[in-house]
Amino acid sequence: MLRLLGSHYHFRRTIPHALRPLLGRTEISLSLQTNSKRVARERAAGLYARTGQFFSKAKVMYEDASPEELRKLIALYEDIMRDTDRMIKSEDERVKAERTYEKAKFYFDKTQSLKQLQEFIKISNEGMDRLMAGFKKLHATATKDQLRNATEKAMLREQITNLSNIVVSIKSAAQETQAAFTPVQAEDAPVSTAARKPPSSPKKKTAPTITEMADQFIYRDKTRSPGIIRDTGKTIGLFVEAFGDKPVDQITGGIAGEFRDMLFALPSTHGKHKNSPGIHDAILRAREQGLEILSGKTVKNHFSRLSALWGHLVQREIVARNPWAG
Repeated sequence: MLRLLGSHYHFRRTIPHALRPLLGRTEISLSLQTNSKRVARERAAGLYARTGQFFSKAKVMYEDASPEELRKLIALYEDIMRDTDRMIKSEDERVKAERTYEKAKFYFDKTQSLKQLQEFIKISNEGMDRLMAGFKKLHATATKDQLRNATEKAMLREQITNLSNIVVSIKSAAQETQAAFTPVQAEDAPVSTAARKPPSSPKKKTAPTITEMADQFIYRDKTRSPGIIRDTGKTIGLFVEAFGDKPVDQITGGIAGEFRDMLFALPSTHGKHKNSPGIHDAILRAREQGLEILSGKTVKNHFSRLSALWGHLVQREIVARNPWAG
């Protein structure tokens, strides 16, 4: 089973009843260390195949196995778990190397194209400069009394002016093209003072985060009781631990649904002890040990607090809708 918990996908598979006494647990639950559903599916498929092979082999051996064979089975299971972690780390390193290579190749190709374009523009500019010089000389000649009548002089001057305008237009377009082909500089690369800077586009305004909005509309509100402020702080803390301090306009109904599922999987004692584990570890521990989870009333209270906060955001048009309502 593939499931998104927080920002990462997790693999979960039930251990056959016959093998639970041997492994001391009811299911396998591992983080796949990715937020990409495609990558998670690939990793989960490989892990499913390896655990399936182990289960098949263990079922055949388990009933009549000697203590030494049982130790080998447990060691094989632990090797599968360790190999999964090593495989994921190796794959991540490979993906990073490929991205670095593609980025370097992009800049190399861009630089080569720019060099060719600059050489073309240089040759074109030299040719156009010579044309302009010839036009000026021809124009000076036309102004003299070497032509038969004034009509021919006027026609020649008009043609020269039109050709000059065309050449100037072509030269200007070539310079604009050169600026457009200037490659984007890599991070930490020195910026040439001669390089033309493109006009800066206005940055898109980032929406405030959930903690900023809670501070503005809940924590600073002197009309609210200390209990409401305290309980809202707990709810916001759980959300931030699970999903990070997200901008409020990025919190959708899908995220609200994921948070609801996580709350219904969270042990009821979470956060009541100083050394409480993180929310993801607490959920896994609750599943493995069959701990009591949060009640429907508690989950509803968490949603009510978030819905109350979103009421202010919708009213002030900071967000379009309230994903916590209903």
